[in-house]
Amino acid sequence: MVSKSKGKKRRTARSKSGILLGFLNENPGLTSKEIGQKLGWSSKTISNIITRLEKSGDIEFKIFPSTSSLIFPSIAEINKTLEQVDHQYNKLESMKNSLKKREAETFEKVVEAQMRNDASMASIYANHCAQIRDLGSIVERGELILKRLLLIFGLGHS
Repeated sequence: MVSKSKGKKRRTARSKSGILLGFLNENPGLTSKEIGQKLGWSSKTISNIITRLEKSGDIEFKIFPSTSSLIFPSIAEINKTLEQVDHQYNKLESMKNSLKKREAETFEKVVEAQMRNDASMASIYANHCAQIRDLGSIVERGELILKRLLLIFGLGHS
């Protein structure tokens, strides 16, 4: 008998979570007080569901200093942000590949200059090659950061 009531309570909690998620998706930017008023739920119920949704990663909130209110982004806003992160990841990946190609071309110029016994040009090309490599490392670190974000949100690149 106890397990039946717990199961019913869990179903109710899950359905309220679903209702709240749908409501937030349709009404982004509301404070928790406004949410409670519109749904007719107590502030404790709203608080408990929000805490559970935050822990599960289904929602996150933003606090704006001017209002000190909680603002819940919509699913569409979250998806748009993730698409932007994915786009930036792809741009960095393309940039990294271009830099690798450029580094290989510059290294060829180093070798050619060495073959002509032109040490000064070989040195210039070698320095340029090192700068390209350094820039590539910076781009790669940015790419890894974005890749981690995408993996965390289940949109990972392999």
